[in-house]
Amino acid sequence: MSRKRARRGGWLVAVLAGVVVVAAAAAGSSEPAGEREGVVLSSRTVPAAGRGEAVFTVSRLGRYALTVTSGQGVELQLVDRMAGPSEWAGTAGEADGRIDRFLEPGEYKLRTRGD
Repeated sequence: MSRKRARRGGWLVAVLAGVVVVAAAAAGSSEPAGEREGVVLSSRTVPAAGRGEAVFTVSRLGRYALTVTSGQGVELQLVDRMAGPSEWAGTAGEADGRIDRFLEPGEYKLRTRGD
């Protein structure tokens, strides 16, 4: 498989370690998105190049979309203590990753990998 290599320094931008956590939210709530959706974040950004990780806590059962936002393409992996690590989503240097999962309350880890 061919990988396009693009080196761009910088940071991933978004909610959870460069990862956006999206869940159903109550309409009209004035709380910040993460708190409204029952998610507590350990970090809002990680470097776009190399490896990174962040821990987040989910307080409510629900369907969550975990996405990486970068200008270069970053892989994303979800680590669940019970199920273990997921497959890598996205392609470093080409396409940002996205993982859609139903998550139970608990602590999870996200790993990122970029060129």
